[in-house]
Amino acid sequence: MIAIILADGESSEMNALTQACPAPLIPLVNRPFIQHVVEYIVGCGFHELDIILYNHPEMIESLLEDGTRWGCRIRFHLLRSTSLVGRTIRLIHRRSQQDLTLLAEAATLPEVNLSQSKPESEVHPPVLFCTERCINDSSPDWTGWAWLSKECICDLPDRCDKKELGDSLLEQARENNTIITVTNCMDINTYQGTLNAHRTMLDKDFQGLLFTGKEVEEGIWLSRNVILHPTARITPPVYIGRNCRIGKGVQLGPYASIGRNCVLDEHSSVENAVVFPDTYVGESLDLNDVIVDKNRLINVRFDSEVLITDPFILSSMKDRQVRKWLSGVFSQVFACVLLMITLPFFPVIAWHAGSLRSNRFMTSKKAVKLPASNDPAMWNIYDLLSFPPYEKHFENTNLKKDPGRQILEHLLLTFLPGLINVARGDLQIIGVAPRTPEEVSMLDEEWREVYLKSKAGLITESIINFGFNPSPHELYSAEMLYSKTFRRLSDLILIGKYFRMVWSALFKERSYRI
Repeated sequence: MIAIILADGESSEMNALTQACPAPLIPLVNRPFIQHVVEYIVGCGFHELDIILYNHPEMIESLLEDGTRWGCRIRFHLLRSTSLVGRTIRLIHRRSQQDLTLLAEAATLPEVNLSQSKPESEVHPPVLFCTERCINDSSPDWTGWAWLSKECICDLPDRCDKKELGDSLLEQARENNTIITVTNCMDINTYQGTLNAHRTMLDKDFQGLLFTGKEVEEGIWLSRNVILHPTARITPPVYIGRNCRIGKGVQLGPYASIGRNCVLDEHSSVENAVVFPDTYVGESLDLNDVIVDKNRLINVRFDSEVLITDPFILSSMKDRQVRKWLSGVFSQVFACVLLMITLPFFPVIAWHAGSLRSNRFMTSKKAVKLPASNDPAMWNIYDLLSFPPYEKHFENTNLKKDPGRQILEHLLLTFLPGLINVARGDLQIIGVAPRTPEEVSMLDEEWREVYLKSKAGLITESIINFGFNPSPHELYSAEMLYSKTFRRLSDLILIGKYFRMVWSALFKERSYRI
């Protein structure tokens, strides 16, 4: 027996989600919906699958490949037009020459007993699987699943789309009383259907589907590499995908499905909602009866959608990773350029600082590489380079308090040698102050959590706004503000202010404040 899966990938009621991704690839808890369909059909004894594609076919082919990992053989057929569904099914059947063929829809999954419902005759009328609503509706939508005999397939018209095909088969099934009622059917053709499908899976109401992740408690599934804050509250059923970060005070459930690579920031709440993979959910955001796909928020209750432009409310984790990568690349390139210009002066600076006379060209201290895990055992440590301070500069108390002197000391003894660390990728030009593991451990809990999520840099906002001797309150406010609001443009502004401070120290009576 063979199964033909119609995966045209279109859904008129979910255009927002299917523009960039075909409907069968919409995730159902832990994997794309079509993968559940394939595994269900293979589990029923089918070993040859023919899949008809139309919208974004390369994405479905990339996921399923040739079917080897499921122990079956998958062949793909591309529709030139949605009106050629009937002709394509006939061509596939003509090649296989099977007496009976299972026709399945990639966006619906009815819970049926295929072996018991299979017709025995090749001239049997079509056997359709329909919900009760479909039977009672005057113009019903059939589930998309049916047994088709050789005679049925040969009678299919060349030109018919999916809806016309369903109407034709449903009419024949009604005449011959070959409709099988399905009491449990999941579909992702609508937003409400998608939300209901996740509820069905989390309630374990559909037999034969696979879950990844460990059920740590009844109704609570955690995949690998999940970081869950101790203050997070989980009300089952809840599923959390791999590589997720659940922040302080987050409330999950009931009926919360979190895809892989997601971050839920502090005090957010997710109830009866689906968060698609690679999504960032901002602080104190309440999600109820919604579907979230990166920066797209879909309210299922009101059947409405909105795009969120503020990346600190909802955004794509991939975009954040790209921005972080670009920021790191910019810092490394900038550091390499400055090193090429200033490296010949390093011996002069070292001699002036007195390090050559003390047989120490540079000194270093151990610093924590950011961002980092909350677990100190997972911290990466690097050597932060600097020139040793020239103590003679500070013999005069007035010089020690001179802001102009301090900015020049920072430039020569900390910033320039630190460029070597930036070029190596240990830290960046702009960020929060690099700290040793001991210094990080001494921070207040809230401060430490925010600090470890940020990026370290040679130039800090506290230097720009409060100088080199800020109070603990000033340092805390500067680092918290920067960690929550930093952007590439703000980094460029801080770089500009820093070098204006250097310029002022050199040529404008050492007045450094802007």
